[in-house]
Amino acid sequence: MSILGDSKNRGTCKNIVNAFKHLKTDRFFWLAGDDVYGFRSLKKVIKELSQYELVTAPCLAFYDNYESGYHIEKDYNKYKTNISNGLCPWFMRRAFTITGCLTEAPSTVFRKELLDKEILDFVYQFKLIEDQPMIYQLFKKYKIKMKYLDYTYVIYRINPNSISHTNNLIIKSAAKKDLEKLCTYYFNEKNWFYKYLAWLRKQMINGNRWIAFFLPTNHFLVIRQKFFSKRIRQYYKKAIIDDATRSLQYLEMIDQYAMKFLKEIEQEI
Repeated sequence: MSILGDSKNRGTCKNIVNAFKHLKTDRFFWLAGDDVYGFRSLKKVIKELSQYELVTAPCLAFYDNYESGYHIEKDYNKYKTNISNGLCPWFMRRAFTITGCLTEAPSTVFRKELLDKEILDFVYQFKLIEDQPMIYQLFKKYKIKMKYLDYTYVIYRINPNSISHTNNLIIKSAAKKDLEKLCTYYFNEKNWFYKYLAWLRKQMINGNRWIAFFLPTNHFLVIRQKFFSKRIRQYYKKAIIDDATRSLQYLEMIDQYAMKFLKEIEQEI
């Protein structure tokens, strides 16, 4: 294991790109510090990359209120990620990279060979939000063969300190600047449909959340999930509802190991 450090706070994007320069293997897994891995073997997931360029799956979302323990969101209708395992036309995949919900970031793995200098340089110019520009460029540049697994292997923490949920004005401002910069690239799309999506996304970034009602991608998800695709509902049921109990048990087990470790440290001190 190699531990890389930096004396300066360069932001998530620059740190990730610099870390990739030290990556010697062609397969890797991107671990976020506030999520929970190991619920299922990651080796099985990595092996999928022998047949697919990109692999992803639903992420169970959990939070801890420190009083009543862990809670997992079981309503699969709230998981809006686009399942794209032969269930979504190509132009809609590109559309989802603009509206920001094609893949679940914590569970997404892809081949290192796809991350060429052009894509890494593109990500490097941003500060905090690395997954959206990376996925956008990947699907713009390549005809990605994508696999959406029907089981959970990452449990996503709803963390009040994360970029998505923080109330820190400095972090929120930096993230907004990243998204505004990303929208300028969306506007360069030649397709009028993608330009329209970029305009809607820009309005949402500026605080007009109500405009999400006009996003064609949202309606595509709702209509397909509720009325046409029993297969999609089965994906979510298996990966979220059926796994909820086991996930809670796994989180509690990790807590027990952590408490045991802390007690051992205290005794040594």
